[in-house]
Amino acid sequence: MKYYALSSGYRRLLVLLAVVIAWTPSALWAAPPADAAKTVRFNRDIKPILSDRCFLCHGPDLQEADFRLDERDSAVDWVIVPGDADSSELIARITSDDVDELMPPPKSHKPKLTAAEVDLLKRWINEGAEYEPHWAFLPPARPATPEVKATEWSNNPIDRFVLAKLEANQLAPSPAADRRTLIRRVTLDLTGLPSTPEEVQAFVADASPDAYEKVVDRLLASPRFGEQQARHWLDIARYADSNGYQYDTDRQQWVWRDWVINAFNTNMPFDRFTIEQMAGDLLPEATDQTRLATGFHRNHPITIEGGVIDEEYRTEYVMDRVVTTSTAWMGLTYLCARCHDHKYDPISQREFFSLYAFFNNVPEKGLNGFAPQAKIASPLTAANTTALDAQIADLERRLGELQEVEAGQLTAWERQLREQVDLWTVVQPTSAVSTGGATLTPQDDGSLLAGGTNPATDTFEVVFTGDAAIGALRLEALTDDSHANKSVGRGSNGNFVLAEFELAAGADAESLRPVKIDSAVADYQQSGY
Repeated sequence: MKYYALSSGYRRLLVLLAVVIAWTPSALWAAPPADAAKTVRFNRDIKPILSDRCFLCHGPDLQEADFRLDERDSAVDWVIVPGDADSSELIARITSDDVDELMPPPKSHKPKLTAAEVDLLKRWINEGAEYEPHWAFLPPARPATPEVKATEWSNNPIDRFVLAKLEANQLAPSPAADRRTLIRRVTLDLTGLPSTPEEVQAFVADASPDAYEKVVDRLLASPRFGEQQARHWLDIARYADSNGYQYDTDRQQWVWRDWVINAFNTNMPFDRFTIEQMAGDLLPEATDQTRLATGFHRNHPITIEGGVIDEEYRTEYVMDRVVTTSTAWMGLTYLCARCHDHKYDPISQREFFSLYAFFNNVPEKGLNGFAPQAKIASPLTAANTTALDAQIADLERRLGELQEVEAGQLTAWERQLREQVDLWTVVQPTSAVSTGGATLTPQDDGSLLAGGTNPATDTFEVVFTGDAAIGALRLEALTDDSHANKSVGRGSNGNFVLAEFELAAGADAESLRPVKIDSAVADYQQSGY
């Protein structure tokens, strides 16, 4: 597992940022009113109209007549009178019959606003012409449950939202799915896997009123649930099992993936999910698992290509963390501000590099930037640790018992071998010749001592006689005090290579015939020889 111990200064800022986004008090940004379905909303209803028809000339890029419609103060100063649409120049221009006054002007090739769009703008202005910040800065608010006609169809509040949309479009709900289809759908949704035949049969046979709820509870408790839900977060966090770029070598980051899966399976609260991934190493009660969570920041591509500029790619890694963090937790397309002030999201280039500065406190490399690393256990195995430890202890006990029994058996077997007649007999050569000119002198122990000429290659021909049946031959290479180097073999470097071994048998030299050797083994050999 590879993770980075990021500096505490920027971590605390990011944690604060994440917590503010998740629990922003309504005093900062007003939540949508309870009757949001009836109230005209700027982001939902008005901004799309202004962006399509007006921002070309009165937006972030260009301000004809020196005013902007994307900023409320400028719009109110020039063309909007909050609470009075009839006195607002904006309404006068979009409804004008004079082509020289009409907005958007014909030369822009933008279509004239429809009656419905004009009505939305009038209602919005009469309601106060309130602007809204970027949607990512608005805290979630529970909307009022819509009124529907077919109230008996709804089983829960979510059904009423679906039904309200259907009724608004003069559509009727589809018939209820049969039980086989229903369990297949919910199993795929919650676990990403199809239901088994046994699970389908059990659900079809279960006539209890809470049969479906029991299926959902079982699926939520399944380890597969966390795997299915984690897929989406892994995509956001740009997780991969390889390093990217042209070599794309393997990456051992899977244990962080297991942390995410475990977070979903244990229903970790979102604030904790955020804090541990942002600053798990800085928590007062930090553990290996909270440090593991910060692997979120180590998912970026890493290059190992030798020709790269180290600082260039280190910078790219920092950029990646800025963009990924802002996308994942802030819901912003932060990357655009790397090169210029963002045209649509409220992020300036200065703000981009302010956040960049916090991530830029990490002492890492651009080439082979894998350090530092840590080996941390997967949280998915922690639950099995106790059972596995007990199993290992039992196996070690049984192994010890077997070793005690076998130790006695081994001793007895060795004693039996020593008591038997030696199976090997040293043969005495009747002649020994070196075709390379070396001398082969018989020794008292039955060995042959090579001396004299020391050619680069040589062939020894050794003849011996005997009446006993021979089942195997053993050739031993020995040392001698006369050798320049007293290690195995002869010659100054104490090394030799046996390239070939042949055997022939017969009553005399004329009747010698080759003997096939079934197999050959060596108790030592050099690599490649």
